[in-house]
Amino acid sequence: MDCPICSSKLQKTNYTSKVFLQENQYCDACDSFHIIEEKDMSAYYAETYHQDFNFKEHKHTSWLKNYFSKPRNYARYQFLKNNSKKNELDSVLEIGGGNGDFYSMMDLKDHPSSYVIVEPNPAYNLVADNLQYHNVLFEELADEQLGNIDLIVMFHVLEHIFDVDAFFERVKRLGVKYLLFEVPNIADERVKEDSMLRHPHYHHYSEQSLKILLDKNGFKKHTIESVRPITYHPYDKVPTVSRIVNKIIGRNEVADPKGLYLRALIDLT
Repeated sequence: MDCPICSSKLQKTNYTSKVFLQENQYCDACDSFHIIEEKDMSAYYAETYHQDFNFKEHKHTSWLKNYFSKPRNYARYQFLKNNSKKNELDSVLEIGGGNGDFYSMMDLKDHPSSYVIVEPNPAYNLVADNLQYHNVLFEELADEQLGNIDLIVMFHVLEHIFDVDAFFERVKRLGVKYLLFEVPNIADERVKEDSMLRHPHYHHYSEQSLKILLDKNGFKKHTIESVRPITYHPYDKVPTVSRIVNKIIGRNEVADPKGLYLRALIDLT
């Protein structure tokens, strides 16, 4: 089996996914890991995925409360704002939007006229004048059901998509202006092990492999950053004073090649 990113030969590893019951295979040429056989996960995402990973109910609240309670979403929004033309983002599609966390951030800041969330699990459907949910997988929706889209956002979704090249072809076909996404960064050892062993992730990316993937798919304009969170952390306790001070000054993350997350914006304008 060849690497789905760079077509180099894959190597066996000792990382066996508890979800897929398959061994992840490694590509030394682009520094990435992959599950090589696709599995039907539609029922899992619609019924148990959010319970397995403790997704919480979200309430649309004030800007100030949202800012302090959701520093990661604020950092994502700032990355988008810093690397795009804000006035071009009036219609948004979020794939795997879950409980609407990022919708709340976008709505409080910009109030796009249309925000569509594709989320297989029906438990999190929020109601708003500019919000629409599709409780199916993205692959099950026809292009004409989505309408005109300026921006696609997806956080920790790309690693769940088996045929990434086909997904990117569809993004281009939809005629969007920007694609914003985030994936785990295997440069961090804890993230790498967690991603490969415990999550339903087909692909595990490094910054190097992500750049190769985007270039291969013809995305000439893209920005990638590797970030380390400092006001929140999935593995380490953040000191209270440090968390509060950094939130006040709006410094929720720092650039770090071995940071936990890789965040990217593709510019298709």
